Amino acid sequence: MSPLKTRIKRNNGGLDNTIEFVNKLKMSYQDIPLIKVHRCSEACAVRWAEQLVQDSTNIFTMWQEPNPDYKDGQCEKLGQQEDTNIHIESFDVACSDMYLGEKVIITEPTLTIVLDYPLNRPYRHEVTRNTGHSINSLLHDIQVAYKHVYETEASTTAEPELTAEQRMAQGSLINRNRTNGTYGIWGHDMGDLYVESIEYDTEKKEILLCMGS
Repeated sequence: MSPLKTRIKRNNGGLDNTIEFVNKLKMSYQDIPLIKVHRCSEACAVRWAEQLVQDSTNIFTMWQEPNPDYKDGQCEKLGQQEDTNIHIESFDVACSDMYLGEKVIITEPTLTIVLDYPLNRPYRHEVTRNTGHSINSLLHDIQVAYKHVYETEASTTAEPELTAEQRMAQGSLINRNRTNGTYGIWGHDMGDLYVESIEYDTEKKEILLCMGS
């Protein structure tokens, strides 16, 4: 759920108050688009196909098949813009393929990145860039903030983080065990996390994230 939808859900006013509340929130929130320019790879050599099963289930079956439009290492999507999620641990600003990644989209020099997933205690990371903030710089700063959280958690927890092998040996899910350090991380390693959407609260000067895993 996006940060804006979360705040709407938490509003307890009547219908009129809710409409006023929503309109006010929409005015103060700026969506930051996550769009990349498609670069072809070996993954483009196949595509997903689907078919509706005409029975009582009415579900789709999906499979991979060769992509007939993949030729000489290129597919039909080369150079096109497409929505994307960002794997935050591996993001590399030096080879980013974000559309208009270097364009300044927030001119306010100082803002705060708010991390609350998968944390019991949120972390607020203040960033100052006198020339403003671009998509690439925001993603880099989000990455820096998450690295700080996970490193701090590892150095302050009394409950050690289990390796994937240890988790499996205990017969539990492979998800990260809950630790009790500064931020109380649960459920996911940093390598699990993707940025799905970014919103900027223009009143509070805060970057709010919708994270997936």
